[in-house]
Amino acid sequence: MAEVNEPEDGVDGGGSLLSPGVAAGLASDAVWAEVDEGILDRILIEVGEGPDAEPIGTLAEVGRPRWSRNPMLVAAAVALFVVATVGVIAGIRGRNGGEVTTVAMIGTELAPGAGGTARVRPTGSGVEITLNIEGLAPAPEGFYYQAWVKGPSGLVTIGTFHARRDAHDIDLWSGVDLANYPTITVTLQREGDGAESSGQVVLKGEVRPPVDTDAREGAPGRGAATGAGPSAVGT
Repeated sequence: MAEVNEPEDGVDGGGSLLSPGVAAGLASDAVWAEVDEGILDRILIEVGEGPDAEPIGTLAEVGRPRWSRNPMLVAAAVALFVVATVGVIAGIRGRNGGEVTTVAMIGTELAPGAGGTARVRPTGSGVEITLNIEGLAPAPEGFYYQAWVKGPSGLVTIGTFHARRDAHDIDLWSGVDLANYPTITVTLQREGDGAESSGQVVLKGEVRPPVDTDAREGAPGRGAATGAGPSAVGT
């Protein structure tokens, strides 16, 4: 094996494998001098890191877009957020629609212990009616309850339910204006008997227009306004 002579005083010795430039660099005292402890901080500041620099994120974030350093991108993101928020709020308002009217639902002689309320709320797609009922027996097997609205023009169904597990927050929908169909009824129906009302009314209520506070004297009482004491037969 050929002998390799180490460089002496920065001069490449005979047979050395190092080039003269590299040998001279390795022989320099500056290469082997102690590193200044502050050099790392200065480098970090130069590349945007360090205690006196603007943070650019963690190592895992290197290569990601620096949104915080581009005011135009930040403004665009804020604008999109505002538009999306306004859209969500508008959608909620559109669904909730108009003012809620609460109607008392009174049990007939077929369900004397039953009662509850119907919350009526106009929306952009129809009238949302939510029933909350107490004391109504679940529909027997082979039967179901059907809700209706009634007016001078006739009878319109607004949904069915059985109340076998719960009789709260029953969602019903009307495609007609309750100003023209102000009576809400619930009938007991037998499966297979067709779409017509059975006439077996178990609950009834009346949607009344707002009463003029200046003309309240002589207005009908609560029982008349809510349809208290309705007949059990006929809708």
